Amino acid sequence: MSDKIKLIYIAGNSFSGSTLLSFLVGSNPTVENLGELKFFDKKKDKNCTCGQTKINCEFWKHFDQGEYNLTPKLTLIEKYTFLIKTLLGLKIKNTNNNQFDDLKLIQDLYKEKLATNPDMTFILDSSKSIWRLNQLVQFEEIELYVIYIKRGIYANIASMKKRPRFNFFRALYTYKFKHLLIKKYLKLHKLSHINIEHEDVCADAQKELDKIGKQLKLTFENYEENLKNRKFHVTSGNYGTNKQILKGFEGVNNEVSTYPNLSKLQLKILDLLS
Repeated sequence: MSDKIKLIYIAGNSFSGSTLLSFLVGSNPTVENLGELKFFDKKKDKNCTCGQTKINCEFWKHFDQGEYNLTPKLTLIEKYTFLIKTLLGLKIKNTNNNQFDDLKLIQDLYKEKLATNPDMTFILDSSKSIWRLNQLVQFEEIELYVIYIKRGIYANIASMKKRPRFNFFRALYTYKFKHLLIKKYLKLHKLSHINIEHEDVCADAQKELDKIGKQLKLTFENYEENLKNRKFHVTSGNYGTNKQILKGFEGVNNEVSTYPNLSKLQLKILDLLS
């Protein structure tokens, strides 16, 4: 039997429904959803879905952010080097993995979760970041299972445009480039993965969970009831989804079909590109 940590990683673009998907997959009692671990060292006063702030949460209070020297954010040069090499089909090895505590953090989180949930088989990281995926791929101590989520171009860009840092063209560029990069990366590293469309999750969550379950050898019977009754400790991701989990899961909402924040010209551009 493998003693590797089994980690489910959700890859994709920002605002693509990864928070919802992480909770749906985490409805199985053998999966522990840890949210977006790339944000572990952010604010201590972040609210947790258990109802407490991160520093007072019964789970996260055991992990002092100051104890972990995590890999710093990529410099602009490192980022573009990664992008260019991936697009050219060249693998990049993280030579500084042993200098930082990213693996130690994952191992400590796993041990803490296992202590409270002996039936746990997987932990789940919904960070989406391709840079983080590249780091995880190179940890021999981790057995990686990738779910690649994609949201339709209209809804994803409309959602991105609601945020001040995204105008239409930046959102469009980010959407197209990230998906191109993810596909190239998965093919380059020959990573087995499960493709999930956010719209399909909204239309029939049970069907998509069964698809995931078939690959991961998990069952998702009574997922809605499990989501209502299970306590999660997630401090990152979509605020609205996290709030719904805290108040009590009421079902998956339909995907939006109108985009009032997109102009007629912007919709025509997307028509041409979709």
